[in-house]
Amino acid sequence: MTRPPLRQVLGGAFALLGVAALFLGWWGVSGAALTAKQVPYLVSGGLSGVCLLVLAAACFATDDIRRRLDRLDEVERKVDLLYRLLTEEDVPASAEEELVALDGGRSYHRRSCRLVQGKAAARTLQPPAAAERGLTPCALCEPPGLRVA
Repeated sequence: MTRPPLRQVLGGAFALLGVAALFLGWWGVSGAALTAKQVPYLVSGGLSGVCLLVLAAACFATDDIRRRLDRLDEVERKVDLLYRLLTEEDVPASAEEELVALDGGRSYHRRSCRLVQGKAAARTLQPPAAAERGLTPCALCEPPGLRVA
């Protein structure tokens, strides 16, 4: 079982202390008939209670922002990885000209294309066969051959 983050624990503690201070301030005011005796309870209980509640809200807000930034960092890492996968070329030149297509696909690719690399369903294909099937060339790897509209 994981423990909650420190900011959430502090926020909860500040909120409880703030509510307790407000309650004690109200309790003191309710027991005093004279206004002069009520003011110290309002100042000490009311202001300290409100300040503690503001601190609790700040703790909860910063924890929420931290979690959102962590998620954003993860998305940024995934986008960088995807960009590298789609733009890096690390396949030998001999495999460059071999054309492949996936069954049921709408385009054909170079064997080195990142969209079909490592897929067992990628089958070797000749340009005339691509024209027969009505396949279009991949926009990413730009394979040679017939350009079918």
